[in-house]
Amino acid sequence: MLDFPRWRVWMLNTLIILGVLFAIPSVLPTHIRAQLAQFVPTPTINLGLDLAGGSHILLEADTSQLAETRLEALEDSVRTAMRRADPRIAISDVALKQASLDEVKAVTGHEIGHYVLGHVWRSVFIIVFIAMLGFFLADRLFNRVAALFGSKAKVEDPEGLPILLLIVSVLGIFAQPVLNGVIRTGESEADAYSLRTVNLPDALAGALVKTAEYRYPRPSALQEAIFYSHPSVEKRVRRAMDWKSEQLKKAGAR
Repeated sequence: MLDFPRWRVWMLNTLIILGVLFAIPSVLPTHIRAQLAQFVPTPTINLGLDLAGGSHILLEADTSQLAETRLEALEDSVRTAMRRADPRIAISDVALKQASLDEVKAVTGHEIGHYVLGHVWRSVFIIVFIAMLGFFLADRLFNRVAALFGSKAKVEDPEGLPILLLIVSVLGIFAQPVLNGVIRTGESEADAYSLRTVNLPDALAGALVKTAEYRYPRPSALQEAIFYSHPSVEKRVRRAMDWKSEQLKKAGAR
């Protein structure tokens, strides 16, 4: 049986996690990639014809639908090109249809804030750190947990994989609130960036209120800390209104 140093096991596991993280966007449809979390890398692998689904031959063509089909293909190509642009800003079609122009401006300022403030790279570094810490703790806890199940397996043994996955899963439960807290901080910073640069607090608040349709706007402090990757809608709208009030006071004092 191969005997790898523990540091090498941690390094390989971390590289595997990063490989999976960077590969995820390549296997997802473009409309789903546009809605991924901020820390998920956006570059994708260009798939060949076979991997992309092969070729499709039309034996008959309906000329009445030819123009419509070509327009749909062109629209999809343009959207794909825009989503693959670097840097890019992804706003869903639903948001564009339901939001006013000012709300789109405010949301765009928020997304630009993520890029300017370097939130993607910060999240990547924190995820790598959490992963390394998790594998370190898993290595330290493995023998004790294995003994509880009456197993003599070592951390590098294939038969010990279920125990290792159990430990990593439990550690992941505790790590998720930490990661959520980091993301919430980034969302608050992006809101503040939008307010400073776009200066449309009412529009930002209006866009945030629309998210209450799929996200409970007033969670408890404990619920938000554990389960929410974004600050509550209530807090974000209040911050926008507080910022507006401060600006009006400054303007009145001049």
